Amino acid sequence: MLILHRYLSFLVFSAVTLALVSCEESDDAKQARYAKAMENAKVMLKVVSASGADDPSKQQRELTPEEKAAEDPTKKLIVFCASSLNDPFQRLQADMMRAAVRTLDGYRYKVLDAAGDVSKQLDILGQVPNQQPVWLLVSPVEDRLSAAVLESMKSSGVKIVALDQRVPESSCEALIFTDQAKIGQLAGQVALKALRRKAETEGKKQVTGRVVQVRGPDDAFVSKARGEAFAEALKAEPGIVLVHDAGADWTPEGGKKCIDEARRLQGTFDVIFAQNDAMARGISEVLTTAQQRDNVLIIGVDGTGGRDGGIDLVRRGVIDATIWQPMPLETAFSLIQKTANDPKFKPEHRYEREPIAITPRTVDEFLRGAAAGGK
Repeated sequence: MLILHRYLSFLVFSAVTLALVSCEESDDAKQARYAKAMENAKVMLKVVSASGADDPSKQQRELTPEEKAAEDPTKKLIVFCASSLNDPFQRLQADMMRAAVRTLDGYRYKVLDAAGDVSKQLDILGQVPNQQPVWLLVSPVEDRLSAAVLESMKSSGVKIVALDQRVPESSCEALIFTDQAKIGQLAGQVALKALRRKAETEGKKQVTGRVVQVRGPDDAFVSKARGEAFAEALKAEPGIVLVHDAGADWTPEGGKKCIDEARRLQGTFDVIFAQNDAMARGISEVLTTAQQRDNVLIIGVDGTGGRDGGIDLVRRGVIDATIWQPMPLETAFSLIQKTANDPKFKPEHRYEREPIAITPRTVDEFLRGAAAGGK
């Protein structure tokens, strides 16, 4: 019966999750979808019960070594509650932490995904104490995330690391973040510098340019913060016009869809700021196919390593610049490691990590600094 209970709970959770993950719905619409999902889930429960799902031979499967390690009650638990693993930057951090925690004796690691829904994240956080983690790492969906929930968990002994500048320091052990507005400002400065150089080369007194911005999801905090700061930076030159500004879903496909729409409506442009490298890559592919790539400056965000990471894209000329943002979970793991080695170690309350603009001219210098431990 225990197996049946777990399986039925999974069915309910899956149905509710599908209902909650929707774009720009009103609260009433979300509640209606939630109720419908629950009705469907109840029907599913009846079907499963009637089919004899409590037979262990039908439901049991061998756990992978990683799953076994994650459920090992003899190990101290670290939980990462992501705002959305659809964001490649968060997904990469989760993978990095999994690998890092495996090197730390006596610890295990779980990833929980709020899928961009604040209600779902609050529900997840409400259930986390039952798992008795020693560390909780939280990337909040939005500022409605209740600090009271985190403060209550903190008082129970769990060490909380918030990965967002909006979370009050009083509700966590440490606050680790990169100011998202600074990312937008840096992208704006890269665009301004390029367009000023273009005007000088062409012998024009006024700096002009047609600019496109491809944001992340419209309701994401980082999308708003980066977008507003980028648009504000462009105002330094009245001749620069933001001709198209649209949201996507952090993926190359989302970037392609947005730039196809921009091309249909606007024709040509000089600069594209994509709010992550994955969308920038998709945009570059579209413009290359359309034979428009050489005339457009493409700026991405994240600057991660590896094949098709922002640094690789800049080096190969797929995009022209990326705004590197440090991984907050890397800093978080350093704090966990230091605490594991020295229980008396006390983290600072606030760690702000600065973004860096990377271009073909600076990429090698950046990598040398990273290799030397400066990044």
